[in-house]
Amino acid sequence: MTKFVTTGHAGAGRPCRILSGLVSGQTTFPIYFNWLPNFLAFGTSDAYLSLRLLRQWRRLGYAEVAKYGNVNLEVENMKAIQMARGQQGFTLIELMIVVAIIGILAAVAIPAYQDYTIRAQVSEGMTMASEIKTAVSEYHSARGNFVDTLDAYGLASAAGSYKGNYVSAIDIGNSGAIDVTYGNRANTAIAGSVLTIRPGLNEAGGIAWICGKAATPSGIDDKGSDSTTLENKYLPSDCRN
Repeated sequence: MTKFVTTGHAGAGRPCRILSGLVSGQTTFPIYFNWLPNFLAFGTSDAYLSLRLLRQWRRLGYAEVAKYGNVNLEVENMKAIQMARGQQGFTLIELMIVVAIIGILAAVAIPAYQDYTIRAQVSEGMTMASEIKTAVSEYHSARGNFVDTLDAYGLASAAGSYKGNYVSAIDIGNSGAIDVTYGNRANTAIAGSVLTIRPGLNEAGGIAWICGKAATPSGIDDKGSDSTTLENKYLPSDCRN
């Protein structure tokens, strides 16, 4: 709390007592100046003068204050308040709110990120199956039918011919359906699961590929059977039902 108290009229050249402020180790301490406009030019090293007081003096105007002569400005507990403000931190409630927000974000973000990384692993199988899809399409275009072995399409059929970081095997099922099995370094959520990519014929005899659990497009006669066991959330958007 700040008080402005007039204590009479001072003659020209008389010292003006204008400030009593908190000083280290004492309750109040008087500071003397030769004249009011020069009140900033004091030499007492222990004096404590806040910027707030300086603004108050300027708002009043030096002339307005000087006409009262001796002016006593008492500042109660100013130094203690400033020290307390410097030591303030977060309250317990604020910390609890921050922790709760972090927990909520983690509960949402971690599963979403895990699903994203698993879908990235699933995409490896689709990329590796591209070579087989091309061979099946060419075979059907030349012969007009499908077979159920890799070597019949001119592809490597030895065990382990199609393996990747997350794919343990790729094989051909009935009527040209491609079965991708996940394993090796794949997430446990998809290890051992299968994604089937099967061919379908349009009215002109061209091949349209149907991925996973996706519905067969209108006008397409799908071939083979779907053996997909991957959960819907791990499948690419084009392969979901």
